[in-house]
Parts: sequence; C-alpha cells; structure tokens
Amino acid sequence: TAQQDRLPKELARALYTKNKRLRGSVTRFERFCACPFQHFSQYGLRLRQREEFSFAPPDLGLLLHASLKAFGDKMEQQGRIWSSVQAEECQQICQAIVSELAPKLQNEILLSTAQYQHLLGRIERTVERAVKRLIGFSAGSDFQPVELEKSFGRGVDDLAPLSYKLEDGYSLEIVGQIDRIDADPAGEYFLVIDYKSGNAYLNLLEVYYGLQLQLM
Repeated sequence: TAQQDRLPKELARALYTKNKRLRGSVTRFERFCACPFQHFSQYGLRLRQREEFSFAPPDLGLLLHASLKAFGDKMEQQGRIWSSVQAEECQQICQAIVSELAPKLQNEILLSTAQYQHLLGRIERTVERAVKRLIGFSAGSDFQPVELEKSFGRGVDDLAPLSYKLEDGYSLEIVGQIDRIDADPAGEYFLVIDYKSGNAYLNLLEVYYGLQLQLM
C-alpha cells in the first residue's frame, strides 16, 4: 500500500540518523509501526507516565528476568551446571534470590502489605518452577549457558549489532539484549533464548505489519 511504501522514509526521519545510519531496538521499530505519534512522544519528546506505587506486569517480568540471571550467575561462580542442583537446594537458592531482589523493586512494594507479601510468595514459586524447567533442560541437553543478559550493538564489549543495507544509502542497525545464550561443548552450535513471563506466540499478520518482530 501507499502507507507501507512511505514507512522507510518516515522511519528514517523518526529515528536517529548519522551518516545515513538508523539505529534502534526491535521494540522501538514495533512501536513506530503501531503508532508513529506514540514513537515521537516516547523517543522524541521523551514523555513518561507518572510513576505510581503499584506492582504491574512489567515489574513481574523484571523480577523474573533478574532472578534467572542471578541463578545463572551463581552457577557460573560455583563452576556448576544447572542440572547439578537438586530440588531442595533449588528451592533454597530461589528463595534467597527473590528475598534479596524484592526490596530493590518499587521502594520495597512487595514488603509493604500482607497482600503483596502473599504475592511475593507466589512469585517465589513461579521463579522456582521456571528454574526447575531450565534444570530439566540442562539435564537432557549438552547445551549449557555461556552468556546471560548479553547486549549487542550497545557498547565496546558487546556483540555486533544486526546490520542491514537499505535504499538511498541508508543502513539499519538493530541493537538490544539477549536473555541467554547456550552453546554445545564444541562451541559450534548456539541457542538464543528469550525469557517470556506471559503467553508468547507468533502472529504472522502482526509480523507482516511490523507489530511483532522480536521473536522473529
């Protein structure tokens, strides 16, 4: 359509350009395709919603990601593989990790009321289930984690960005962060793993219109 034909040039004007180089995250491209004005408000005007003292789904995702990384860091420090952890030890480690991370979230909101403390207990069990699933994966596979929360295209020590040549001499660089990278013992094959706290699936119609690009 005519609107689709306009997208590359509009995207070029909307995103940061230097030496005809466009640079951004997948989430940023998705938001531009969904609503250019929302993209302008967030990345151009840098508008932010007023913070409220509440626990929202993004906070849960943040806590789950941080917990899984903390567990992986602990295994790396001890020189262990995930499958070496037994059920009782897994529960103890997950409880300790969540107890350490919870006070750092939203000014100790998860410790503020009995209702939130009950929610914290449920989150601990969710983290434990997720870790046990990954322990089971480790037990049935030769792949083991080699990187956790690895950035690409953002700094000197990062992996290179995804780079594509566009029309009119422009290049597109996609930057972001990978939750986890696993490798086989020989280092020949790799798994790129993205943790999801909700239901994640591919909708090809949304992929076509640029609304759901991350999993692809």
